[in-house]
Order: sequence, then C-alpha cells, then structure tokens
Amino acid sequence: MSEKIGSVTRDRYDAIVVEVRALVQQRNRIQFMIGDRALEVFTDRRSR
Repeated sequence: MSEKIGSVTRDRYDAIVVEVRALVQQRNRIQFMIGDRALEVFTDRRSR
C-alpha cells in the first residue's frame, strides 16, 4: 500500500506541492506587474 498524506498518495501530494508553488510564483509576478503599472500611471509628473 502506498504512503498517504491526509487522503492523498505521496505522489499526488508531491504533484500538488509543485503546482501550488508555481501558482504562488505566478501570483508574485502578477503583483509586481500590477505595482509597476500603477507606478507608471500615478508617477508624479510635476518633475517634468
């Protein structure tokens, strides 16, 4: 019988961890992109 973590097999658990890590990395990139675009839009233009 294969090892279980919670109600999933070890292999499925490992696959879930890889998928979630990729999603977190994607979320972080998106947050920085949103911040960069907001800075571009709302940069103080009085310095021009």
